[in-house]
Amino acid sequence: MYKEYKPYDPFTPFDANSLLRQGRIPVANTGERAQIATPTEGMEVYRLDSRTIERYNGTAWIVPIAGGRISAPTNAQGIVQVTHGMGKAPASVTAVIGMDSPVIPEHLKVEVGNFTATTFDVRVRRADQGNGPFAGNQVVFYWTAIA
Repeated sequence: MYKEYKPYDPFTPFDANSLLRQGRIPVANTGERAQIATPTEGMEVYRLDSRTIERYNGTAWIVPIAGGRISAPTNAQGIVQVTHGMGKAPASVTAVIGMDSPVIPEHLKVEVGNFTATTFDVRVRRADQGNGPFAGNQVVFYWTAIA
């Protein structure tokens, strides 16, 4: 027996459970997501206001994967601190120097570390000069983090 589902009407009251039964991820803003009285662990919602997928981990909503492009100067130790917005420390982060980096991208390498619930550090080193810190210079890199 097949069940007939009607197309989602964004102008009807938000009903995450109805959408989940239809095999679709709910689309909501922060206020609508807050209306989900009893989210279950593993439930996902696409947030319109932040343009991210959020997953309920049993106690809080987290962003399971995030990423972006950073163009910023490094500090005296060659570090750029990245705010990731995932709601928990990522399990894994990768970063690569962008070919659009303004200074010698082929000679730069990156390391990531110091993961917290809100930030992580990207250390940029100059590979052609003994791996010293690439301090006080503008750099472009792309990053991906997984919860």
